[in-house]
Amino acid sequence: FSVETQHTIGYGSRQTTEECPDGIILQCVQSIVGVLIQVCMAGIVFAKLSRPKARTKTVVFSKSAVITQRNGHLFLLFRVGNMRSSHLLEAHVRAQFIQKVTTEEGENIFFHQQELN
Repeated sequence: FSVETQHTIGYGSRQTTEECPDGIILQCVQSIVGVLIQVCMAGIVFAKLSRPKARTKTVVFSKSAVITQRNGHLFLLFRVGNMRSSHLLEAHVRAQFIQKVTTEEGENIFFHQQELN
């Protein structure tokens, strides 16, 4: 009976009538609970499908980097590799340089971060 109500298949010869108000109330509550369960299940499936893949284990960096001079400017060069067989599309890399800095006031900043452009 609940499958027929939930999926609007049709009742055939059995149906609830106004002679049984408890059955109508139970059917309404069951329909509302069924819709809420379906919404939760759709949300769980959507959240699972839209979650990003674990790319941190498949993108690797070279163990050594090179500092070179080109056109009078210093450049830091390193390689980034993809361990998957698929191609990286629109890959964006952001690098930060972390160093110890002493300010003019004598304060030591041990993990000063600077964006590399």
